[in-house]
Amino acid sequence: MRISTLLLSFTLILGSCKKQEAISADTMSAPAALMQKGEISSEVDGARSSIGGGAPSSPAAESKVIDQNPIGQSQAVGIQAQMLIKTGALAFQVKSFSKAKEEITALIPRFSGYISSENEDTYGENHQCVMAIRVPSAQFDKLVNEISKSASNFDQRQISVQDVGEEFADVTARMNAKLAVEQRYVAILARANKISEILEIEQKIGEVRAEIESMQGRLNYLKNQVSYSTLTVTFYERTPITATQRINFFSQILSSVKNGWVGLLNFVVHLMAIWPFLLFVTGVVVLIRRGVKKKKKQSQ
Repeated sequence: MRISTLLLSFTLILGSCKKQEAISADTMSAPAALMQKGEISSEVDGARSSIGGGAPSSPAAESKVIDQNPIGQSQAVGIQAQMLIKTGALAFQVKSFSKAKEEITALIPRFSGYISSENEDTYGENHQCVMAIRVPSAQFDKLVNEISKSASNFDQRQISVQDVGEEFADVTARMNAKLAVEQRYVAILARANKISEILEIEQKIGEVRAEIESMQGRLNYLKNQVSYSTLTVTFYERTPITATQRINFFSQILSSVKNGWVGLLNFVVHLMAIWPFLLFVTGVVVLIRRGVKKKKKQSQ
């Protein structure tokens, strides 16, 4: 009996140990599964928070936020590669001023350009013309090469390229952000009931709208500068001074000397006309000086 009792108790103890091992194995595997689920859910929540601002959002809200993203990384790189402002300056001497001007003026329409400003003047031995030409950027290099054929030597030949892609992307992103702010203000305005609230929100909308228009103006300017390049062309003809011009020069000097002498005589005549006044002023000055001297002697 004792042996059977011991065997029965041993069997019960062995069975309870196996159950505890099974329970412990289940408890060890359950936290691992829960942790794995937790990591997945945390990654999802992190992705949602990066899109929607920290709280889980609906697909419509997420798509709205994504649409407000002004420029993706690939788009920004493309814009930066394309937003180039080209400017140039050419200065040279020509044999015939009228012929050079006619040739350059005829070249510009061939490259779809136009003259934005022109200044022609003569000083000394030079007859000079300064043209500011606006031409599509794709035609800029061709126009420079064609105009360069008119010059044997250059006094100046300068070509520069400015990359404004980063500025364009930055201004675009800031403008889109301001547009989103304006939309939120408009939505708040639609729910406002008090007059004070309406006036305050309208003021905020006006401030944001002014900033948006300023940014839009900057973008338009950059687009214009990128699409059309500016080339400043200065050409001149040097003509030696003739004998007639030298005679005119000396005659002008002689005339200036005569005018100076006549002016001196006129000054003396006017000075003599006011001699009584000058005599009176001189007497007053003498009396004042004598009075000052007497005071100094008495004080000593």
